[in-house]
Amino acid sequence: MRERELYKCRTLQLQDAAATKQAVACLADIGIRSLPLPPMHRLVVSYSLLTHTLQHILQQLQDCQILLDDNTLQHWHLKLLVFSEEVQLSNLSIPAPDTKGVQAFSRLYQHHLHGDYDDTPEELRHER
Repeated sequence: MRERELYKCRTLQLQDAAATKQAVACLADIGIRSLPLPPMHRLVVSYSLLTHTLQHILQQLQDCQILLDDNTLQHWHLKLLVFSEEVQLSNLSIPAPDTKGVQAFSRLYQHHLHGDYDDTPEELRHER
C-alpha cells in the first residue's frame, strides 16, 4: 500500500454552525487537524490512518456530545468509510504473498512433454 493512501481527509456534516467550532476544539485535544466551515455546518478533518481512524474521530465527537446531521446518506457513507479503513488496516498486517519467479515456472514447463504426443502403443498405431 502506498504511503499517501494512509492519509485521509473527510468532510463531516454537523447539526449546526456552533457544533463546528466545538468540534475543532474537541478534536484538537486528540491531535487531529480540522477546518470548520460554519456556514455550511461542515467540518473537514485530516488524519493519518496509522494514528487515528474515522471510527475513533466519530467516537471522540460523540464523547464531546457533538451531533452529526441526521442524514441517512451521510450515515451510510460514514459506515462505508469506517469499513474501508478497517480493511486497509487489516491489509497492512498481512505479509506480501510469496510468489515464484518466472524461472521456476519455466523449469517446470521444460520437463513437460510438448507437441503432439500420443499414448497409443506403436503396434496399435500401425493397425489403423
